[in-house]
Amino acid sequence: MTRWMLAAFVGMALLVGCNRQPTVPTTPFADFRNDSLCFFTSASDPGHLNLQYIFEFGDGQSDTTSSRSSGETAYCPHTFADTGVFSVRARARNERGALSGWSDPFSYCASQQPTFGDTSNGWGEEPYRWRLEHWATNRWRYFVLDVGDPDGDSVSVKFLWGDGRSTEWSSFTASGRVTDSVKFDTAGEYYVRLLLRDHRGTLAGPDTVVRLRVTEVSLLWYTLDDYSFDEDLSPALRDVGGRLLVYAVCGNAGDEVSCFDSRGWLVWDEHVGGIVYSAPSLSQDGSRLYVPTNGGLVCLAADRGNLIWTVMQGEYIASTPSVGPNGHLYLSVSSDSLGLACVCDHGDAAEVLWRLGAHGDPSSPVVADDGTVYAVVFGLTSGCRPTLVAANPSGQVLWCDSEHLADADEEARPVIDSRGRVLVAGDGLCCFNQDGTLAWQQRLYFYPGSIIVGAQDRIFLLDDEYCLLYCLDSAGAEVWRCDGLDMGLSPNSPCLASDGSVVITDPEAEYVWDISADGDMVFEYSLYDSTDLAARRTRLGRDDEDGSSAVIGPDGNAYLVSGEFGLCAFALGDRTLAKTAWPTYNHDPARSGWAGRRWP
Repeated sequence: MTRWMLAAFVGMALLVGCNRQPTVPTTPFADFRNDSLCFFTSASDPGHLNLQYIFEFGDGQSDTTSSRSSGETAYCPHTFADTGVFSVRARARNERGALSGWSDPFSYCASQQPTFGDTSNGWGEEPYRWRLEHWATNRWRYFVLDVGDPDGDSVSVKFLWGDGRSTEWSSFTASGRVTDSVKFDTAGEYYVRLLLRDHRGTLAGPDTVVRLRVTEVSLLWYTLDDYSFDEDLSPALRDVGGRLLVYAVCGNAGDEVSCFDSRGWLVWDEHVGGIVYSAPSLSQDGSRLYVPTNGGLVCLAADRGNLIWTVMQGEYIASTPSVGPNGHLYLSVSSDSLGLACVCDHGDAAEVLWRLGAHGDPSSPVVADDGTVYAVVFGLTSGCRPTLVAANPSGQVLWCDSEHLADADEEARPVIDSRGRVLVAGDGLCCFNQDGTLAWQQRLYFYPGSIIVGAQDRIFLLDDEYCLLYCLDSAGAEVWRCDGLDMGLSPNSPCLASDGSVVITDPEAEYVWDISADGDMVFEYSLYDSTDLAARRTRLGRDDEDGSSAVIGPDGNAYLVSGEFGLCAFALGDRTLAKTAWPTYNHDPARSGWAGRRWP
C-alpha cells in the first residue's frame, strides 16, 4: 500500500470515528434551577466532543440547550401553558452534527401547583403573631408552615436558606404542617425561600417567605396576648439534664402557672387555687415548683404541673420561697399570722416547722450558705418599726437591728454578698457583718428598689427617678454611674451577665439596655425592633407597678414578662447569668447551680 493510500485510509477512519453517534441520553427528570422549572439529562460522546441536547416537551414545544462537555448533566427550562400529562424526551447532538436516539420519555404531570399558607400575619413558631424581621446569630430559627395542593396530592418541600445552603427534599406528606430549622452564624440579611413539589412532579416556587435581618441581639419568640401574664413577676427557670423550662404566672385572675420550653411552646398550665403575688421558685433538683398564693403554698410537679401538696391553706404567702441548704422553704406570711415561716417538704406532704411572728409584713427572706435566714420584719416586738432579723435554721433569732433601718419600707430585701455580709436599704445603704455589727453605711440621695451584688462584691443600685445606674465597690464607694436610661415609672432589678455586663429591662416600654462592666452603654434595644412594628418603638407612658426583671438562662437567652409581648425570649449573645451571691433572689433561689453554667 502506497503512503498516500495509507494516509487516506487513516483520515477516513478518523472522520468516521468522530461522527459516531452520542449515547442515548438518560431519561429526563424535573427539578428547579435558577428559580425555573427545568428538565435534566446527560449523555456521552465516543470522541469526547461537546454535546447539545434537544428537548421535546410533549406540548408542541421544543428547545435546545447550550453546548456541554461530554457526560456533563444539562438542563433546559420550560413552562407549560396548560395542565395535563406531558411526555418529555431528549436527544443529544455532538459538535459535528451526529445525533443520538431519543431517550425514554419522562411523564410529567403539569397539575395545579402546590401552595403554602398565607404569611401576611407572620410565620414561624406558634407563639409568633407579628412577623419577626430580625433573628439572632447562632440561634436556631424554627419554621412552621402550612402547605397544600389543589388536587389533593401529597407534597414535598425544600427550604433555601439564602446563604447557599438548602435542605434536602422532604418525604411526601399529605397537605398540612411542615417544619424545619436553620441557624446563621454571621450577621446579615437573608431571604428564606421555599420550593414545593407534589408526588406527580409538579413544582412550585421558589417563593420568598420571609426576609431575616440576623443580628447578635434579637427577640426570639413571644406569646403576646395568647396568655395574660403578671408582668410584675420574673419568670423562673429550670435546667435539668439539658432541658430548659420557663415558668410564669398567668391567667386573668393571676391564679395560673404556665410552663413553656425554651422555644416558646406551652408544656402545661395549671390553676393553683389562689392569686399569685410573688414569683414561684424551684426545688434544688428542679423536680418541684413552689408557688406562693393568697391561699397557701402550693407544690406542683415541675414536669407536668400536677398538684403534689398544699400547706398553710387560707394564708397569704407574700414572698418567693427561698430554699435553704437543708432543702427547707423560707417565706413571709401576710395574713392573720404575720411573720416568717419555715416549711419542710416531706415529699407527698409538707409541714410548718416554725414561725417568727411580727406586727407588720416582712420582706422576702434570703438564706445564707450556713443556713442563716435574713429578713426585714416590721414590728418584731411592737409597732411597725422595720428590723433586720437574723435567725438560725431552727427559727431562733440570732440578732436584730432596727437602729439603722429607720427608712426601710416593705420593699426592702436583704442581699448576701460572697463574704456572708448582709446589705439592705434602710437609712441609706447598710452593710452588716454576720454577727450583726455594722460593717459600713453609705448615705444615698435616693431609695434603691433593689440591691444587686456582683463579682468582687460590687454593688449595683438603680435610681429609677433620675434614670441612673450606680456601681459601688465592696466598701460602698462609688465606682461609676450610667445615665441615659429612660426608665420612666417601670423600674426593675438589673440582671448581671457572666461577662460583668448589666442588663436592665423596662417591660412597660419594651426596652432593653446593656451596660458594660465599666459603666458604658453598649446598646439600647427595643423589642419592637425585631418585628414589623418597629414604628411603635415609643414609650407607652403607662403608670403601672414595677415590671419584672430579665432572667438569663444557660442557653444565653434572656427571658422576660413584658406588658406588650407577654412572656418572651431574646438573645444576648454568648452570655449566661453571672454566678454571684445575688442570683438567689428570684433567679436561682434553690441554689441548683445553673447560674453561670452554659447549655450542655
